[in-house]
Amino acid sequence: MVRLLSVIFVAVLIAGCAPESPQERLAEENKASVERIYELFVADDWESLAGYFEPDFVDHNPEPGQEPGFEGLRDMFREIYNGFPGFNIDVGHIIAEGEYVSTRVVFTGIHEGEYHGIPPTGETVSIEGYEIIRLVDGKVVERWGLFDTFTFLIQVGVIEPPAM
Repeated sequence: MVRLLSVIFVAVLIAGCAPESPQERLAEENKASVERIYELFVADDWESLAGYFEPDFVDHNPEPGQEPGFEGLRDMFREIYNGFPGFNIDVGHIIAEGEYVSTRVVFTGIHEGEYHGIPPTGETVSIEGYEIIRLVDGKVVERWGLFDTFTFLIQVGVIEPPAM
């Protein structure tokens, strides 16, 4: 009886350690790549970031005036670095399925420089964003994303909060 229970225990243990499918492996690799991309954005490491993006990747929700492709993304981030030196991006949730990675992130920084024509206010901003990023062969080829611009404009004093 003890031998039978031992065999059953080992079988259950082995079944629980079954190798993941190729789709699951791809999803995990893509999640790790996206987490690393956020770290590299914060570190302002565009040489390393270039290895994670196709040069002509498509940003389906670009910032106003953002040029297409990787170069346009880099130029847009220059404005962020100017307006919010030392900012941070916290990845709150990350979910992946195949080529697609979805994130909920929180951007936090102090508005110390001009940003999109808004003079520095010294205010700390904290803005939630949601992104879907598609990777092919480990490189970003498409991005969809929305950030809470309304809250940002309130936090830097451009608009008054609505009366409740």
